[in-house]
Amino acid sequence: ARLGTTAIMKYGVEICIPLLAVMPLANLFSSPESRSSLWIWLGLTKVARLFVAEFVFTAQGIVSNNAVPNNIRGSFLGIQATICAVARIVGPILIGPLFAWSIQTPDRSFPLNYWFSFILITTGTFISLFAVLQMPKSLDRPFGSEHTSQEICEEHENIIEEGCRRRSASWEEMHPLKRSRSPHPFLPTTPTRDDFDEDV
Repeated sequence: ARLGTTAIMKYGVEICIPLLAVMPLANLFSSPESRSSLWIWLGLTKVARLFVAEFVFTAQGIVSNNAVPNNIRGSFLGIQATICAVARIVGPILIGPLFAWSIQTPDRSFPLNYWFSFILITTGTFISLFAVLQMPKSLDRPFGSEHTSQEICEEHENIIEEGCRRRSASWEEMHPLKRSRSPHPFLPTTPTRDDFDEDV
């Protein structure tokens, strides 16, 4: 069975939480001898987080389109894009100074040391997960529709396949001679030697 858009968002956010939480462990490789291990750790965690984030952002875009009717969809997506832009500006402005403060004094104890900003980010992700869990399954399908986006795509594919079959059947009715099977339903079939033998 297919997961659905809301389920993909839920699982994506759940995976992002531990990926964000373990990023401060890079401090274990802070010695000059472990510099290569540090970059490997940061690279792996960064790539994994971005990979999962692509699933979340794609699913979020689909859910946003499904949440509102067509007549106000443009306005809704515009407001959403504005909020996201403001969050991208405010987030670094708030977290950057907090991170600088947390590492300013090396003897700060947990959780006010270098873990502090990552704990805040992980907490915000937990809040996002709670919001995602409240989303109804009806967001898996377009607004006012009884079918999911995947079901609509499958229905369109079935319509196209049925049209191809009808076109092929019409061609065979117009050309009753025995012909070899065409590799593509829109391409005409070619006559075989048996067709000419039967005409003789």
